[in-house]
Amino acid sequence: MARWAEVQGLPINTTPAFWPVSMGLACSVIVAADSLGIDQGMVTGAVLSAVWEKDLNIADEGDLGKALAGIGFDVSLLLDNASTPQIQEASEEITKTAIQLGLFGSPTYVVKENWFFGQDRLDFLEKELSR
Repeated sequence: MARWAEVQGLPINTTPAFWPVSMGLACSVIVAADSLGIDQGMVTGAVLSAVWEKDLNIADEGDLGKALAGIGFDVSLLLDNASTPQIQEASEEITKTAIQLGLFGSPTYVVKENWFFGQDRLDFLEKELSR
């Protein structure tokens, strides 16, 4: 990860204070973003940056809120929506499906039967999607 961050010119802390950590809240916030029409990629980026750059605890609403506020989202709206039964159920179902498929890590994309794991594989994913 450190080498890839260096190539991309990205800051990284390879030993974050809060890792591993429960992902439930962060996953629900990402699902809530989609339900609100907010770019999930931006929210996911904020979550990952919170862990790997800013040493924030994404299992803590306050810390996660700091990460989301830093990119201009309505934190209260996202967190409130993430706590609804519908969003929590949807997040759990997505997680169950990922486990059933054997997915691990972030990002992982599946196109038909082809898996693309890691940001260093996104060029391959782009080629697959263009077919």
